[in-house]
Amino acid sequence: MTLTDIMPTLRMSIPDPIDLRQWPPGTSVTIDDVAVQGFSLSTASALLGSPMRWAPDDRSTTIVIVCSVSAVLDDPAEPILLLDCDVRRGIPTDTDAPVIDIAWDHARLIGRVSVAHKHRVQLLGDGTHSRLPHTLAADTDTAAVTAPLPKDLAVGDRIAVPCTVGATPLRTSAEGVVAHTAGAV
Repeated sequence: MTLTDIMPTLRMSIPDPIDLRQWPPGTSVTIDDVAVQGFSLSTASALLGSPMRWAPDDRSTTIVIVCSVSAVLDDPAEPILLLDCDVRRGIPTDTDAPVIDIAWDHARLIGRVSVAHKHRVQLLGDGTHSRLPHTLAADTDTAAVTAPLPKDLAVGDRIAVPCTVGATPLRTSAEGVVAHTAGAV
């Protein structure tokens, strides 16, 4: 448990700590953002939209996925959030390396500061925007995951989460990370 977990109002002045071993090399945090090698994920997702898959380079085995909250289902026992990405596979595309592990326990709210306490939130999402949370919950093919996130999440909030990927297919030198990311959404 961290000081910002005990007193969440401290997030207005200091960032929540992160486990740098879970994130790509060169990751830093501010009170409302995650930057990888100086590249703001909040700014990138605001410009490119979400879901967004970001890798520091073509050989990286750790990437970041940024998803947006599409719907919030208030369940008294455990809130349920619908995300615009596949919560089990990330953002699969034909040219990307497959996602092996999504580290939901290290997910972070980006784009705004929350002073609400964190709790385990159930996350649903199959990568489409056309299914309602209750339809997803009834679907045995879509397993829910949980993540420690602030209680006050709302539609439109963005969540960054580190992922481990397999071997990346070779790309031509003309393909860049940003162009690759833009094509993936």
